[in-house]
Amino acid sequence: MERSLKYILQIHQINSKMIDVHCHLEQQDYDKDRDKVIAACKKKVKALISCCADHKDWSATKEMHNKHKGYVFITAAVHPEYIEELDMKEVRDFIEVLRKEATEGNLVGIGEAGLDFHWVKDSVWRDKQKDMFIEFIKLAKETNLPLVVHSRDAYMECVMILEDQGMAGKKVMLHQFGDNKLIPRILNNGWFVSIGPGIQRSKTTRKIARDLPLANIMLETDSPFFGDGERGVPTNVYKAAAKIAEIKGITEEEVERQTDINAINFFGLKLKK
Repeated sequence: MERSLKYILQIHQINSKMIDVHCHLEQQDYDKDRDKVIAACKKKVKALISCCADHKDWSATKEMHNKHKGYVFITAAVHPEYIEELDMKEVRDFIEVLRKEATEGNLVGIGEAGLDFHWVKDSVWRDKQKDMFIEFIKLAKETNLPLVVHSRDAYMECVMILEDQGMAGKKVMLHQFGDNKLIPRILNNGWFVSIGPGIQRSKTTRKIARDLPLANIMLETDSPFFGDGERGVPTNVYKAAAKIAEIKGITEEEVERQTDINAINFFGLKLKK
């Protein structure tokens, strides 16, 4: 049997539902069919955590959460890629909004926050990213909420800031982390890594899945991004699970079971029955 056909069969043999811990359903890509996408997800995905990464998207995020409580959960912060587009007053104003929302129980996490040295090259703006990252770390600590971290091409820098800010032993999820050499520090700090469908083409991500215990892994899609030429959707979470299972030599059901436990405990999810 060709590997491609074997892979398709593996996907269709999965009967249980998984949790996508990181997608972006507030994005404009879903404006025309957001409810249809969520309805389709409810048939195949146990729960979604949608990440609001821009203060301008908060209204759409909140509306979606209110409409699908117990199924669509939310995290929020400001993506580091946007650092040149706003000033710290806007960031602090949004932090005040999120502080209130956290108090009211509307957030399950802070993020994605962090550093992005892939798109931001200038050292001045990188320093501003670090300042903003620390502000969101403080918010996570103050609200006692998990922190979701973006660290593209700044893996060591993010780990060092997190450690310097006292986040060792705290609830930290490194979204699409890309440096398997830092796994010993991740494990020592008790952190998690979320892995998406990009594992199919990334050797580094495959090494991370190989070397991390399943107890430190969660599943994501980062939808609508990384759709292999199409718009990404949360149901693609199965692609990540199947590849992790193949790498570890276990069943997809084992991956589903443990990553669900990880997500529910980490984010404190109260799923709608």
